[in-house]
Amino acid sequence: MSYGSTANAQLCANQGFGAGSGTPAVAFPGCSNNWSTWGVGARTQWDVTKTFYLGVEVLYSEMKSATTTTGFVPAINAISGPSGALTIANESNWMVSVRAHRDFLP
Repeated sequence: MSYGSTANAQLCANQGFGAGSGTPAVAFPGCSNNWSTWGVGARTQWDVTKTFYLGVEVLYSEMKSATTTTGFVPAINAISGPSGALTIANESNWMVSVRAHRDFLP
């Protein structure tokens, strides 16, 4: 997701990381609402016998997060959301799965 400079300034001002409102809004340095996500994975399977299989899956995903001037985002609503300030940062995740499969044929 990529915002233009005017839209980013308006969002930053609404979040408390900018000044003004509407078109004349100005984002403080370091405030960006742009973010992206991507992932890659591979799977392999070995047929040990006609009815027995072994498989391995490996997945990696990454999210390039939006940023604020302080690195923190204040809680929006303590009743329905988390309380206190939340740290935002880039996130990555590895997933490995090993599978053994046996078919029972009649």
